[in-house]
Amino acid sequence: MKITNTTTNTSQRPARRPPAIANKLVALLLRSPFHGRISKDILLLKFTGRKTGKTYTIPVGYARSGNTVTMFTDHTWWKNLEAQPQVEVCLQGKWHTARAEVLHEDKTQTEREMLDFVRHRPRVAQAYGVRFAENGEVNQESLRGAAQRFTLIHVLLNGS
Repeated sequence: MKITNTTTNTSQRPARRPPAIANKLVALLLRSPFHGRISKDILLLKFTGRKTGKTYTIPVGYARSGNTVTMFTDHTWWKNLEAQPQVEVCLQGKWHTARAEVLHEDKTQTEREMLDFVRHRPRVAQAYGVRFAENGEVNQESLRGAAQRFTLIHVLLNGS
């Protein structure tokens, strides 16, 4: 697979929001017995709005290592997790209580973890604005730009 090398400045690009219907369909699938393949890369994150107190449930791409789930976002919903870090995640068909840790300011760590994330999941790199050079290496400029734009979130699963 050849990925072209463009020069889009990812730190300037506005956040893209998937169509609401797409998120609803993905959430429905993740709650169903047919979640299998999609739930290896996407989970449902349930959290409380800091201003409204309303419960939100959204699909988010993730990576898991032990009891730590790593995710990134370029939307501002992460602010809710700072205010109310107690969350629930539906991970491969099972709900878990967890505690979110937002690492918004540490862009060096965001870059390091995003590099690992896209190396293991190259098919999702484009969604984060990360490109690969023709030799298969991650384009460092695109990675730095993405790390500046995205917020790193760790979700620590309780008793899993």
